[in-house]
Amino acid sequence: MEAPKKALHEKVEGPDTENEARVKRLDEAAKEAAEHEREGLVLDFDEALTEFRKRKKKVEVRLLGQTFHLPSSTPADFATFYLRHCLTKVEGGWTFSIPEDKYLEFMEFMFGEDPAQIIMGSKLEIEFVIKKVVPRVLIAWGLEFIKLEEDTEGKAEAVEATPDSSSGDGSP
Repeated sequence: MEAPKKALHEKVEGPDTENEARVKRLDEAAKEAAEHEREGLVLDFDEALTEFRKRKKKVEVRLLGQTFHLPSSTPADFATFYLRHCLTKVEGGWTFSIPEDKYLEFMEFMFGEDPAQIIMGSKLEIEFVIKKVVPRVLIAWGLEFIKLEEDTEGKAEAVEATPDSSSGDGSP
């Protein structure tokens, strides 16, 4: 008796089809692993930022009969301006001073454009703002290493204050 003949189009199980199935499964697994890896490389801080902002106390400055609402932490544009224009390394320590031609820009970065215009347009002495208001905002924003000193010309300046600022060695 003869064995029945198989049709040419009929799929025959054998080593080649098993390998194809394995390759297909491995390709799918590799695609899935690559997708998981891509997902793992996404660093999503939106939720953390929302939580961070909820926990921080809001900074309010009351001045000239108005309340100015400031961010709870140092804004990036202010920090950039501050580091670029206001801090200078002197004798192993840091000196803070606002260049006279940058007062308005400094106030706009710290308080916002409208409050800065109100402050700068008032009869308020800039010395009061620099000596009293600015340092307290900086401290509220976590820049505690600032303390005010007055130079020999009466200009208000802030210098680096270390945890033991009495040492005078200028170390941070």
